[in-house]
Amino acid sequence: MKNPENKLIRLWKKYPPSEVSSNDEHMDLEKLDQTLLHFFCPGPSFFGIFDFSKLDFDYVHEDVKKVLGLSSKKAKLSDQYRLILPSELEFIQACEEYAGKFLFQLYPAQLRKQYKVNYAYRSRTTDGDIKLIFHQAITISIDENNHIAKTLVVNSDVTHLFQELPKTLSLVGLGNLPSYFNIEVMAGREPDQIISSKNPLTRRQTQVLRLLAEGYTDREIAGMLYLAEDTIRTHRNAIRAKLGSKNTTMAVAMAIRNGWI
Repeated sequence: MKNPENKLIRLWKKYPPSEVSSNDEHMDLEKLDQTLLHFFCPGPSFFGIFDFSKLDFDYVHEDVKKVLGLSSKKAKLSDQYRLILPSELEFIQACEEYAGKFLFQLYPAQLRKQYKVNYAYRSRTTDGDIKLIFHQAITISIDENNHIAKTLVVNSDVTHLFQELPKTLSLVGLGNLPSYFNIEVMAGREPDQIISSKNPLTRRQTQVLRLLAEGYTDREIAGMLYLAEDTIRTHRNAIRAKLGSKNTTMAVAMAIRNGWI
């Protein structure tokens, strides 16, 4: 398939593109660091900034080499998209169309910065290996016409955790906004027909589980959250009990599958 990303670009053009070019806007690096805290990275990961005025990546971190084998200078949309398995393209396009409709319907427009889009797909590396990629994206800037200007994208290799993940989309509300997990985007339901669902874990339990999944020890997490190590162990036990998991690995797997972290 020649230039398979063209269909995705045509899809994005259904919504008013941003008129803000990357040269006209300076990113606040401190705010960028704060936004990255909302992302869950359970394996080798890289992030990029997607610019809707160009419909391409404005920046891709050098860690893309560790995940896909691409150099950061040769990791534009077309380069990354070319590696995705053809069988995954229809699902990805359905996720992007669904998320686009959802975000475009949000009012006020600033709420678009409060939703994280999650889904997973399979991609090849430049060496020909097949990896399962956990994709997360969040709006980081909106132009003066309330169009999405830039999104922050984080892609993680979760092949070591799963052979496959459900073909579903999650729209995760930050703060107290409702979340929508496990949306079957191929089922034909419109965004205004979905019903919000809840993560059964408390906010603190979710935070602890995310850090456990990223490989931190109880002691390290205790230091990061300014809690006693015994408190972290209590949270760990409560998480396993609430999810009916025999161990933390099973709890992490369940949480990722359901889009809770």
